[in-house]
Amino acid sequence: MLVNAKIGKGIGKNFGWKKMALNDLGAMLNEFIAQSQRVLNVTHKPAGPEFKQIAISTGIGIAVVGIIGFLIHMFANLAKGL
Repeated sequence: MLVNAKIGKGIGKNFGWKKMALNDLGAMLNEFIAQSQRVLNVTHKPAGPEFKQIAISTGIGIAVVGIIGFLIHMFANLAKGL
């Protein structure tokens, strides 16, 4: 049994249709599952100190992005008033 699968030919180019057998879809699915299992085997739950370091780094990053956004907004409003 054959199904239609959309295959991209690159950005800005036309897309074409290619017939793909269900066996190929099954093989692609099995490969994806195997890759996902490898990733899950490598990951681990962070310990207390590691989690604290990640949380602090993330908080600093969020604060920096917020400050930059605030400054852009403030300067944009000042420019409107001129």
